[in-house]
Amino acid sequence: MIKQGEYLSRAGDCIACHTAKGGKPFAGGLGIESPLGTIYSPNITPDKETGIGNYTYEDFDQAVRHGKARDGHSLYPAMPYTAYAKVTPDDVKALTRTSRGPCRCAGP
Repeated sequence: MIKQGEYLSRAGDCIACHTAKGGKPFAGGLGIESPLGTIYSPNITPDKETGIGNYTYEDFDQAVRHGKARDGHSLYPAMPYTAYAKVTPDDVKALTRTSRGPCRCAGP
């Protein structure tokens, strides 16, 4: 399942939005311009203090497929990205099991 998660992470190009220029992979901080202003991507590393290491499968699924943060606020317009809204629950489970290595760094 880890290989499937790694494949999906590459296919979905998670690193493109979740890595700032010159930053550590998946540590977030990339500013993305939108009609609603600049959106900064979050750290999606498994670090429990700065990333999503405390997320449950349900938390991650809500963010990726439904665009809802752990505290219930909307992640729109960043999530759900249209293609990610259609991934299967098994795909989301595979992504949550993908090991990207801990990173103790936060975005701006």
